[in-house]
Amino acid sequence: MKIDQNITFMARTAQENENGGKEVKKGKENSTQTIFAGSLQGDFSLQSRIQQKRERARKQAMKVVNDAWNGDRKIYEEIDKSNNHAKELRQENGEMRAEKNEIAQKMEQLRQAYGVDADSEEQKQLELLKKQQASVNPYSGEQLTQEEWEQLSDMGLERTEYQRRVLELNKISLSYEEKLYDNTKAIVEENSVVRGVRGERRKKHLMTDAQEDAEEIMEAAEDEIIGMVVDDAKEKLEEEKEEREEEAAEIKEEKEKQEELLEERREKEDVLEELVEELPMDKLADMDQAMTEVKRQIQNILNEMTLVTEDIKGSQVDVGI
Repeated sequence: MKIDQNITFMARTAQENENGGKEVKKGKENSTQTIFAGSLQGDFSLQSRIQQKRERARKQAMKVVNDAWNGDRKIYEEIDKSNNHAKELRQENGEMRAEKNEIAQKMEQLRQAYGVDADSEEQKQLELLKKQQASVNPYSGEQLTQEEWEQLSDMGLERTEYQRRVLELNKISLSYEEKLYDNTKAIVEENSVVRGVRGERRKKHLMTDAQEDAEEIMEAAEDEIIGMVVDDAKEKLEEEKEEREEEAAEIKEEKEKQEELLEERREKEDVLEELVEELPMDKLADMDQAMTEVKRQIQNILNEMTLVTEDIKGSQVDVGI
């Protein structure tokens, strides 16, 4: 599994030189996303959330793969267990068949030692007695015919020493039949289990499906991260927009205040001119007194215009005569 997706953050100042807005690019070939969305470089909270999102997705993807691997490993363990058991049973069957062969060889050695001919009546009776022993063993598969039962009845109960010794060995040989039957049945069952498990494994494609699921988890996480970055960028852009609107409102309000102050100043100047024009002519004889009166009234006006002189630079009233 290889998920190689990156997100590149660029501050608004760099991006504004190119597009003047926000941009989200997602390339299919190299799975690279570039986000232009405000000044995000200092947003450690966003970076932390992105890292946490990636880490959770990575852990989830690894769990999917590990679970599939563990499931696949258990399947192989079951297959190995069945194969090993079947191998042990076949080995045990081989050992028992080898012992049966040794017993058969001992029987042949006894025949030769006692000088019994293979076509003699004694040997024929022995073969019939051996078949009788096998017929009572349900795992041997031997059955006596009616004629053979009649022959056994005619033989009576007397047995030669050779026959007794061979029948003892034959009894031991027949004792392996049940175990051989059970082992062979178990081998068939184990082989069936192995075929069934392998068939189911081929159908499920555990590791392939797990890898695809893990890649989908990582891709979904990257898509969510893109959404997180874009949402965060939108929020920051909205905040900046509100700040600019507030600044514009403050500038407009200040401009209106300045216009009001200028209007007030013009009104004050008009009053001053009217005041000078309305002074009585007889008072002009005493020039010093008139000047003092004028300056006093002008100073009063200027005191009232203190706010104007402080806020509007460059505006002056020439009171010299």
